[in-house]
Amino acid sequence: MTLSFRADMDKDFELMDPAIIAAAAAQGMTVTGAIERATEFGMTLRALLGLEDAPLSEVAFTYVPNGPLVEPAQEASLPTQMRNLLRWYKDFIKNKAGKEYIYAEVREEHHFKLYSVQVHMSELFQLLNLRELDKSILSCYVLMKLGECKKRNIHDVGFIDPHIVNGYVLERYPQDVERDLYKFLKEQQLKSQILFPYHFGVLIMDSLNMDSKLWVGIRLMLQKVWKRFKDKITGEFKDELEFKRLVNVDTQPPGTNLCGYYVCEFIRRHTSERRPTNINLRRNDLRKKLSPETRFRPIQEELAGFLVRKVLHPK
Repeated sequence: MTLSFRADMDKDFELMDPAIIAAAAAQGMTVTGAIERATEFGMTLRALLGLEDAPLSEVAFTYVPNGPLVEPAQEASLPTQMRNLLRWYKDFIKNKAGKEYIYAEVREEHHFKLYSVQVHMSELFQLLNLRELDKSILSCYVLMKLGECKKRNIHDVGFIDPHIVNGYVLERYPQDVERDLYKFLKEQQLKSQILFPYHFGVLIMDSLNMDSKLWVGIRLMLQKVWKRFKDKITGEFKDELEFKRLVNVDTQPPGTNLCGYYVCEFIRRHTSERRPTNINLRRNDLRKKLSPETRFRPIQEELAGFLVRKVLHPK
């Protein structure tokens, strides 16, 4: 029996192993998807699914307050803006500032009222290591694109800020969500598109690719606010909002947590790359062939640069 034949047999046994099937299903993955993810992380399938202890070298790199944001071996490979963000962080912890947050200022020209977006240091770790993004980072991306649209004279695209309209606020302060949603619609009524990266409270998700029961609350709230908007604002508007599932839209693969990056990429394609030029068309085709690390590096660089220029050192 050759080694390659034995390896193929082992894979077949894994595909049929009830324990592996159950553990993968519990994490929302198929066995095939789990095998691919284990290969990506350089782990055994059983270690990935928690059926055996991972060797010390396979333990995931995690955030520790005042600890490193990236593994030392990865620092040299970071591009410019991510390296600048890391340099700031090293100076920050060296001076023992003791704060765990940075704040992005939101002005009335952005979202019609003054407030701050609180970004925890752990979110910088998530960003630099291509881990799942919190709503605070998505909100920063929206702020960045608002400024970019203004510079490029893009006036027909609007945004709803996921920092103040999200699942957590909807559940606890529905009146605030209703007021803010109405304000977003009223102030942006002439926009052709209003992009709304909705946040359920844990992860940014592709709502219409999910069970509709999971986002019924915001759907009902949108209809309520739309009725109020239609009754008060003069114009030709539909009686009710329609929710349509988009086709041929990139979504995160099963078993991954990169949905926030796909949301940023979608926003980028509707702002920075909105013109149907050959370069933009080729860029979009190329993305589908790239690894997540390569595909989303421009998003990481954009965000790191924005944080350094506009949040850490605002002029």
